Amino acid sequence: MADINEIAATYRQHLARLPKHNTRTDYSKRLTMLERWCSMNGITRVEEIDFLQFLDWVFYDRGVSPRTRNNYRTWFRSFCS
Repeated sequence: MADINEIAATYRQHLARLPKHNTRTDYSKRLTMLERWCSMNGITRVEEIDFLQFLDWVFYDRGVSPRTRNNYRTWFRSFCS
């Protein structure tokens, strides 16, 4: 099982190599939101993440637009790969 903190650290190293500053910043903020949600819900392992619940939290509780919600969904594909 993969610890969310280890995965996040590895992903941040990957982000540091991205050529576009705006992409690095955006993806880093999305990762921070995922870590915050995991912390609020007591999730410590990547396997425990229910991404649909995370998207609902982003959309309903954080009040983002439908487009932003879809951008989070697209970002998650990058995060998983």
